[in-house]
Amino acid sequence: MSVDALAIGGNEFDFHEFTAVGPVLSDVFDGVAELNRTTDRNAVLELEAYDVMVDYTTKADWTEEQIEAISSFIATGGGYVGIHCAADVSSFIDEPCDEVASLIGGRFVTHPEMSELDIEIIEQNHPVMADVDTFRTYDEPYQLDWNDDRVTVLAEFTHESMGTMPAVWVRSVGEGRVFYCSLGHDAAAFEPNDVQTLLRNGLAWANRES
Repeated sequence: MSVDALAIGGNEFDFHEFTAVGPVLSDVFDGVAELNRTTDRNAVLELEAYDVMVDYTTKADWTEEQIEAISSFIATGGGYVGIHCAADVSSFIDEPCDEVASLIGGRFVTHPEMSELDIEIIEQNHPVMADVDTFRTYDEPYQLDWNDDRVTVLAEFTHESMGTMPAVWVRSVGEGRVFYCSLGHDAAAFEPNDVQTLLRNGLAWANRES
């Protein structure tokens, strides 16, 4: 039985455009989850109708009411799947959104240019890593601020200008689960089979299917 998921993104910039990435995500999760795609952030006020929230937002200008709705959804058993720019909670805005950073388990700091990345699996036995081996992909490498006490890092990459950074992590919040993957800058970044498998596994885990 397919999972009902709210997938939310934005079109504020010339990058991370949800008009381009949203349909790709629907294809990635086809057969796993039915995505209701939207750019209306007020849609999170009706999260009780869904099993999982898929977050591809770039600006963290959430209202207090929206943040409370997301937090309550996860704490009471909902699943959260944050992809790439979901961690951009302190960029392009005057006030960093600490509540969302705390919920996700970390935040974006900066990034160098797009490059080839070797994604190394460091927790091979975790369900999210099923059928995924170390792989190479071309993407926008994110420098992240995170704390190992808040998250369990499952995969990482090493970049000459940043050192070793997480590519995938998970955490539990109340009765819910949070999955975050820093890959996914544009539609092409979702083409590798390993990236697609990671995301499908991550959604299943967030929905407590594994």
